[in-house]
Amino acid sequence: MISPSRESSLRRVAGNDRCVDCNKVFPQWASVTFGVLLCLSCAGVHRSLGVHTSFVKSLTMDTWSSKDIALLEAGGNGKWNTVCLAAGIFELNAAEKYTSRVAMAYRKRMNMVANIPFSALNVLQDLEIPAPESLDVLNIPTTGRSSPVRRSSLASLDATNAYSGPPLRAMSEPLFHRNSLLPVRSPTSSALEIKCTLCEGIVQLANLDLHSQQCQAPMNADMEDIEFDAVLGNGTNANQPPPLGLSLSKDEDGDTIVSKIISGGDADIAGVMVGARVVGLNHVVMSKFDVIMQSLNVPRPITFRFRLRQRFTAYEVVVETQELGCTFQTSLYKQVIVSAVEPGASGDIAGIRVGSRVVLVNGESYQVASDLLRALLQAPRPLTLRLHRYDGVR
Repeated sequence: MISPSRESSLRRVAGNDRCVDCNKVFPQWASVTFGVLLCLSCAGVHRSLGVHTSFVKSLTMDTWSSKDIALLEAGGNGKWNTVCLAAGIFELNAAEKYTSRVAMAYRKRMNMVANIPFSALNVLQDLEIPAPESLDVLNIPTTGRSSPVRRSSLASLDATNAYSGPPLRAMSEPLFHRNSLLPVRSPTSSALEIKCTLCEGIVQLANLDLHSQQCQAPMNADMEDIEFDAVLGNGTNANQPPPLGLSLSKDEDGDTIVSKIISGGDADIAGVMVGARVVGLNHVVMSKFDVIMQSLNVPRPITFRFRLRQRFTAYEVVVETQELGCTFQTSLYKQVIVSAVEPGASGDIAGIRVGSRVVLVNGESYQVASDLLRALLQAPRPLTLRLHRYDGVR
């Protein structure tokens, strides 16, 4: 039998909380061939197909080799059902589905998975089936059954519990600057506390993961969305996949948000922040948590596309002179940011503040940072700049 801790880990794989074929809860059997979990009734159906089609074992009564367990860990109900939905075979009966050319391609990938990890997209490419523009559109047809591509959670994150921490203190208690991620100790508590980058509430550090799944920025705030790519998992450890430097969780809409950043990790270095949303993976549009969890089992590094919401205050300045007395640089998000302002210079007198983003130059926007920098130098004077000053900039 599989150890309780290993079984618990397997059940956290996307979709494995229910039978892959009929959606009954807490399946106790598995098809080693496809790496999926089954209920007793569907396991009987698979046995009738023959071991050459689907080799079935009980999670609790049969002996499991390390190779068999590795196949379950590499597969998952969510991954197989995603392929079936995209290939149009999801509604076929078991005999037709598991003997189809789609199933043959999937078994071939499973046979090589020890050396070549794969995602649902890889199987679709093998079959020359065009992938949808977004994997998020793949969902079970409305037959009264719940989705087979269900929630999973990371081993380090229990995303199923509601936030039950202490009430947030009013923002009139200025422990530190806005958007600071440095933990501090409250004058009235010995626990480390941190300021949420979205709602600006003060949260005990131990409760930050749970809080970040629920918090929202005030509806009346001026916000902008920033999208950027980050390549994560750049390590060279041959024994295990390089860490990404973050934890992900699932919001109430099924989308994927960053719930934790590991200090000094790849995500931290790339400028990813808690609360950012994942909207793409390896240049494919996707945002649903279950789909992304299935797609992470590929060779690293992995290119993530994040969407980050930032609160800002817009302001305009007019500079008459050719020299601004400011230094500009391109940020991790490909934006032009004021990095320094010379005291008493034209930019300082006009009101330009360090940390502000340059949005418009004489009423024009620029998609490429180098073009905007060139405009700052060459645009005719007087120079009218529109800037966004972000929270935390003083």
